Amino acid sequence: MTGDRRYTEFKKGRIEVGVNVFSDAVGSRIILSYENETKEPVVPPLPPVEGQPAGGMVAAQEPTLAAVPKTTVDVSANRGAASIVIDSTTSTFKHVAAYRTKADGDTKTRLLFCEQAIPLQRMQALLAKNGDFEFDELFPTGYPGHLTLEVSDRIHFNFNDGGVAMSNSFEDPASDFKVEAGRARGAIKMAQPEEFFDDMYQISATVDAGVITPETTLDAVPAAAPIAARQAPFAGSELLLPEGCGNVRSEGTQYTKSTHAEVSLEPTAIAAFYRRELLAKGWKEATGATKAEPSKPLTLQFKQNAATMSVRIDGDQDLSTVDVLLLDDAKAKADGMLPEPGKGRIVLVNGDSREAVVMIGKQRYPLKAGLGTTNPKSALNYSVASGKYDLQVIAAGQAPKAETLNVAAGTTWGVMVLPGGDYLLNRLYGAAAE
Repeated sequence: MTGDRRYTEFKKGRIEVGVNVFSDAVGSRIILSYENETKEPVVPPLPPVEGQPAGGMVAAQEPTLAAVPKTTVDVSANRGAASIVIDSTTSTFKHVAAYRTKADGDTKTRLLFCEQAIPLQRMQALLAKNGDFEFDELFPTGYPGHLTLEVSDRIHFNFNDGGVAMSNSFEDPASDFKVEAGRARGAIKMAQPEEFFDDMYQISATVDAGVITPETTLDAVPAAAPIAARQAPFAGSELLLPEGCGNVRSEGTQYTKSTHAEVSLEPTAIAAFYRRELLAKGWKEATGATKAEPSKPLTLQFKQNAATMSVRIDGDQDLSTVDVLLLDDAKAKADGMLPEPGKGRIVLVNGDSREAVVMIGKQRYPLKAGLGTTNPKSALNYSVASGKYDLQVIAAGQAPKAETLNVAAGTTWGVMVLPGGDYLLNRLYGAAAE
């Protein structure tokens, strides 16, 4: 015990209690401590009871919600078309789907008219899962032209095609549209053209389609139409892509053209598209499709005269990537750009009005002004083993610029001095390194 602290300890068997009392000018405070060295008895678990609550009472069962049966809808015979005339320009859409979102109930029916086949199975899955969907969820790799009509007491519409977009509504159309027995049927036409900003527009549509909702399941779907080809990435080129591609990236020279794209098609459907299109154009499949493992890409090879086209397809039923390479072997051979078997080429060109020098390793290669710019055969052209090459580009009046060039077998690379003294490394022939 001290002047401002008192401590008392109590014991009983294995139990010990300590009391600390602290006093100061403000008041007192007490701190208790407790210790028990007695071991807790081990309590065995209760024996299992076979489905019988205490006291012999039967527990009330939680009510279970019966699964809502799905209504089958036939969309195999969907047909219809819509057109919108804006001033003197007409957009027509020949693929149609009718649907209702979770929020629509029975008072609103939506009609989607599109320039491409509508993925009805995907629409049904999105409605069943989320109750609604965005247009780009139907077409994740592209944005085809379309017109959507929301039919209720008024008709609201959304239109997007060729960079032109419009949203508005109209009422009192000439219409016999109705929804009966799960099908949307009839025609809708604006009574007269209306003005939207400075443009006059008019909409007309006909439809006969099964109505897809979150509570439906598709009983039958239309047979898949042959996949159409979209506009070639290069004008006048045999290089082609299927309709619906997005994220398209293309590059090319006189001797090599390549393109990369994504498309919402399964690999086997894409392969069938290329076989049908290219064989009809006179190409011959060099070998069958090669796919070493299920996880590996599908590769097709085609030949025509002295040209080669390879198609590499990777993906699944929802999304695939397509890489197409077109090699003009005849043109490359005529200009001296075709690599020897198992080797590569380096071609040196000077587009500057002054002399320049390119060093490959320790070897110095002087380039006259304009060398190789008008006639590819006049460029310095070397057959080389595949591998990495250290380069220095020395333009007139400028410090050397160092670069490393990786030349793969079967490729030809151009090292070009540009006007003003800058430079460019360009794969002139062959496939890009993976």
